[in-house]
Amino acid sequence: MVNTMIRTGQKQKGMTGISIAVLVAMFGFIALIGLKVFPVYMESFKVNSALDSLKKEPGVAKKPSGTIVTLLMKRLDIDDVESVTRQEISIEKSASGVNVYVDYEVEKHLFSNVSLLIVFEKSAEIPK
Repeated sequence: MVNTMIRTGQKQKGMTGISIAVLVAMFGFIALIGLKVFPVYMESFKVNSALDSLKKEPGVAKKPSGTIVTLLMKRLDIDDVESVTRQEISIEKSASGVNVYVDYEVEKHLFSNVSLLIVFEKSAEIPK
């Protein structure tokens, strides 16, 4: 008679090397996007802050449009915002006050021929 042993084997637990490599690649890709996008959104918060501080300055609504743009550009220069130019700022005067619009785009290179385009449309209403 042949002596047959029945194995009470253990089931494999854990991940294979390929699945670990796939997870590392996915987390690396997400981290790459996060590192590229985070500074863009920090600049966006600085633009919001500059618009808010412009609202708080007394007498801004009575100033000419060029002066308002200059005041906003000075605030953006102090905050080191490089994505916004004068051409992307528009001023609209109305009976109730002044509306300031900042519409700009930021393109960030990811890798090879892949880039991200992020579009921002900010505005502030400055009452008289």
